[in-house]
Amino acid sequence: SVIGRRWNGLVVRDVREFATRDEALPDIIVLAVPAEQAQSVADFVVRRGVKAILNFASAPLVVPDDVAVKSVNMAMELETLSYSLVNR
Repeated sequence: SVIGRRWNGLVVRDVREFATRDEALPDIIVLAVPAEQAQSVADFVVRRGVKAILNFASAPLVVPDDVAVKSVNMAMELETLSYSLVNR
């Protein structure tokens, strides 16, 4: 639902658009796909030149050493937040 919308001055795009374009991908992407698709999407964007991935998929990624990955475990983040709320 956010594809095509502006967010902080940037346009949110579907990665499939880049399969048909000659332009390079940004240096950093946010990966928010089902776990089953995460590695194939990561492989695709790395081949196109992405150098950093913020990974929201619940799957570990295998990337070359020159690509930075930060994985976010939303379940753990919600659990921590819930704990903080209950134990004020």
